[in-house]
Amino acid sequence: MSQNEAVVEEISRLYVWLDEILGAQPQIVGPCTACGKCCDFDAYGHRLYVTHAEMLYFSEKIGRKNLKAMHSGQCPYLEDNRCSVHEHRFSGCRIYGCQGESDLQNQVTEQTLDKIKALCDTIDIPYEYQDLRQALNQSVSV
Repeated sequence: MSQNEAVVEEISRLYVWLDEILGAQPQIVGPCTACGKCCDFDAYGHRLYVTHAEMLYFSEKIGRKNLKAMHSGQCPYLEDNRCSVHEHRFSGCRIYGCQGESDLQNQVTEQTLDKIKALCDTIDIPYEYQDLRQALNQSVSV
């Protein structure tokens, strides 16, 4: 199994675990009204950080040719206030909800990052954490 295949497999497992936790505790994310605010980072006043492992997973799942640069403060995968890559979205996208409980979101984020750090150590890839805009723009330019 290649390194990228191992990352995809392990991140897939992580996302299943994460979705189970969030499904069992809906107050973490809160109700979604598909307003698109959470994906318009500049307008909503927040940023999304992603890990290198998640970017590898994302790139493999949507295909390198489908990676989009992020030219504004809005996620380039937001289309008609909906995520066009919802199935493959990052952990931060899964955990954050503008109507959720921020303390619980922080706790789940820390647990998730601990798991990703352990994954990076096991697979021997660097643990990097960067702003989505920077990560996408670097991935598109490579």
